Amino acid sequence: TYKSGFLSEDKNKVTNLANYDSNWNISNVLQYVFDLGKSNFDFMIGQETIAHDGNHFSASRRVFALETTDYMHIDAGEEDRDNGGNGSHNRMLSLFGKTNFNHDNRYLASFTLRRDASSVFGVNNRWATFPAFSVGWVLNNENFLSEILSGFSQLKLRYGWGQNGNSQIDNYAHHQMYRSFYDSDSPWNWNFGTAYDFTGEGGTLPSGFIRTQRENPDLRWETTSQHNFGLDFGILNSKLMGSFDYYLKYTRDILMRPGYVATLGEGAGMWLNGADIDNKGFELTLNYREQIGEFGLDISGVFWHNQQIMVKVPEDVINNFPGDGKDDNILGRPRSSMYGYVADGLFQSQDEIDAHATQLGAAPGRIRYKDLNDDGKIDNEDRTWIGVGNPDFEFGTTVALDWKNFDFTLFFNGVIGNDLNVRGWKGWTDFYFLGTVGENYGTRMLDAWTPTNTESTIPALALNNNNDEGRFSTYFIENGSYVKIRNAEIGYTLPGNIVNRLNMQHARLSLRADNILTLMKTWGDDAYTGLDPETPGNMYPLPLSISIGLNVTF
Repeated sequence: TYKSGFLSEDKNKVTNLANYDSNWNISNVLQYVFDLGKSNFDFMIGQETIAHDGNHFSASRRVFALETTDYMHIDAGEEDRDNGGNGSHNRMLSLFGKTNFNHDNRYLASFTLRRDASSVFGVNNRWATFPAFSVGWVLNNENFLSEILSGFSQLKLRYGWGQNGNSQIDNYAHHQMYRSFYDSDSPWNWNFGTAYDFTGEGGTLPSGFIRTQRENPDLRWETTSQHNFGLDFGILNSKLMGSFDYYLKYTRDILMRPGYVATLGEGAGMWLNGADIDNKGFELTLNYREQIGEFGLDISGVFWHNQQIMVKVPEDVINNFPGDGKDDNILGRPRSSMYGYVADGLFQSQDEIDAHATQLGAAPGRIRYKDLNDDGKIDNEDRTWIGVGNPDFEFGTTVALDWKNFDFTLFFNGVIGNDLNVRGWKGWTDFYFLGTVGENYGTRMLDAWTPTNTESTIPALALNNNNDEGRFSTYFIENGSYVKIRNAEIGYTLPGNIVNRLNMQHARLSLRADNILTLMKTWGDDAYTGLDPETPGNMYPLPLSISIGLNVTF
């Protein structure tokens, strides 16, 4: 029991948990390697079996007469007796083979074939086959190109194609499932209504079952096929090394569990293969190393871009994605696309309200929404595409310096061009009525619109949401771009003569800081108003941490 301010709990409680999990992984691999002149062959075949079994039990009771460990066993509780449990079991069997070929370190090839079966899929599609191959040509090892490519220490062309599968779904996703639920006195539990007084005599009621999931014997693997075109290079006597990859990735039969089935009275949904997505993009990796006397420099970085579009969505699940569910749908757009209203500032006067399209709840200081279809009223037909959660670019860079016994490393990364849905955050900082009475709110409310503070972009405070400002709109879309100094570390390694006198082999002192600095957009209409765009759903940013270390080897 406890009491803290206006929060309290006057009923003590004990909960017992018993969890059992067993995981088996059995692998068998046979490899054969041989050479024929300048050609090298590597053959491998294998088999793998993965098994998981889990059983979980919980029991809780409230109201114990004595709060002592000797007395508070589960059977001594007098109220709210609650028991629960579940189990999970799955199996996976894989057969695979791989062949590698290398001729004179000039011509490279690889072929892989694997066949997997998983118990999570329907009986009609347990098995799936995933082939892959790659080829490479090391141009700088060709004699007839030696003069042309004399400035390259490495130059290799690569191409690869392959398929892989995804089986990360519920263990019983393809099964038809039922549940018997007699009664519940908690408003947060579903009332399945499986108990009914058929005779009208009361007492213990007979209880039936309700279907909670429809079966899908045709549920199959989610499959991704990818083409990859690559170039590896090295110049300046390998001081500058890098690689460039361009890829095309096609994901088919995406696994999902839409909620539409429940609305049709068919139970609580069904797992199915529900969409196709295409991705294309590139990745550039560079590394530069330099040694000048006792000073060493090592800079490495990666820069990548990905573009995604939805290319197929079955008609019966289209409403599980953003859009109007009709012609203005998710097809041809990224999966992270956002759909909603366009906020157009705040109403400043009754004259502005009278000149605007009909908007229920409009008042001075309230959000004004654009009438996109010019029909004189604000409704669902005025929604449009207002943001994309995927960034345009991402990057990361590491800088390492060393001089004599000192060393220093710095890592920073960032994302550019992504939109964030901050409705959860602004519900606490901008709208009193979107939260809960008795909770703390953000200081932005202190700058809310008033008749004497008309320059504010924050809606006027109100107890009632008459203007429906919780509707998803550009007011909740903010710029998610950021650059972060992720960590920095400086170290000093003790000289050999000192560690020898101390009977040590190695000793290093270090000072490290993590989550040092975040640069983000804090100006303009799409400025980020939260604390950390990397974790927009959290009320607290990643903390700055500083540590001192001593590493000693004897």
